[in-house]
Amino acid sequence: MLLLALSAQAQTFQSEPAEMVFEDTFDLFGFVNFDTGYLPSQNDPISVRFHVTPTGGIVTEMEAESNMEWPTAFKHSLAAIPGEGLFGIDTSVEIEFEVHIDVIGIYQSSIPLWQEGFSITEGIAFDTLVLPGSPEFPLEVAVANTSLIDPFEYDIDVVPGIAGLGFQVDIFPELSTEMAGNRIETQLGAEIGTQSGEGGFAQIDPPSGNPGEVFLQSTYFADLTTTFGIVIRPAAELTTIIGDFDLVAFDIPIDLLSDTRERAFSPAVYTHPLPALEPIDMGTDVGVVEIGNLRNLEIPLRNLGVLGLEGTAWVEGSDTFGVWPQYFYATEGNTDGLVVTFAPDAVGEELATLVIESNDPVTPLVRIPLTGTGFDPDAVDQVPDPDQQNISGEDVKGCGCSSSPSPLLAWLVLPALMMHRRR
Repeated sequence: MLLLALSAQAQTFQSEPAEMVFEDTFDLFGFVNFDTGYLPSQNDPISVRFHVTPTGGIVTEMEAESNMEWPTAFKHSLAAIPGEGLFGIDTSVEIEFEVHIDVIGIYQSSIPLWQEGFSITEGIAFDTLVLPGSPEFPLEVAVANTSLIDPFEYDIDVVPGIAGLGFQVDIFPELSTEMAGNRIETQLGAEIGTQSGEGGFAQIDPPSGNPGEVFLQSTYFADLTTTFGIVIRPAAELTTIIGDFDLVAFDIPIDLLSDTRERAFSPAVYTHPLPALEPIDMGTDVGVVEIGNLRNLEIPLRNLGVLGLEGTAWVEGSDTFGVWPQYFYATEGNTDGLVVTFAPDAVGEELATLVIESNDPVTPLVRIPLTGTGFDPDAVDQVPDPDQQNISGEDVKGCGCSSSPSPLLAWLVLPALMMHRRR
């Protein structure tokens, strides 16, 4: 029985896995805009001005599987579902282009030429949760200046039929973003456990009462580092009846953003089913049983949870007690049971303990004291409790002896009867 107890205590139980998703859309550029002013200067014959407004930001999605095991504290871990991670850039850039022309005696004006936009979409799929220890730590998505946006072109007639200006603007975006996850915090009630590395786990104490299932909330924390800049290369050409002339050609580097911060993803909420043993509240005094007979005591085991309840049972103490079966299983919302048997082999009280160990994470071990009394109907000095019943279910009255008086009792009663008659 001791070996059975030790093997049961060493067993690990698990809840059914639960799938969940970490999602985050970070509007990183919502507060960024840039105005170059007139370049080279408004006093030059031709100068240009750009107003740049980026929108959008970083998008991350990770599908994961939650696993929880016990006994004692919950051992909770999250593992990525391979191929279901996505990290990327989803950004739009709007550019307003204005040119100022000051050709003394010929032409002077500030002309808003156009307002155009372009999108930058780049991403990668990954397999892990990008925590320390991961082979994909950190993740990086970059758009280099080799990714040329199609040039914008515009023509202006300065002097109709004589001279005109042609403009071309090339855009070279330079965007890089890096994500390095640093931890996952999982909350159960007031308890919070932290998983701080790939393949690690969080230790969380079970709730005080077993609700039959638990609601978990996990929050993913990551460090994001993002730099975003663009290089604008304007070029202006004057076209005349006597030839073409290059007027403006230079690079305008614009640093739009350099940002490093910790980002908390939206909390993901999910559940894990649990088994829950209904509290056992019943008398465990088997009563008075005649030596050579036995009495059974039924103990129902009801599962209040939404996961199968299973476990083992054994008796510690007197060998006059036994339990059957030693293994039990109750499906969700149903009842299994045990039968405790008392078979005394000597006169007197016997004591034992019924031990029930199950996969109930809140009350994994239940110890129930057992009491029973053996009696011998032929023993004169034994007077059992008259309210107890024998194994056949009939009431046991008095001492359980024969209904005819014994010789000793007759000698005590006879003188009293004779004195009564003389009166």
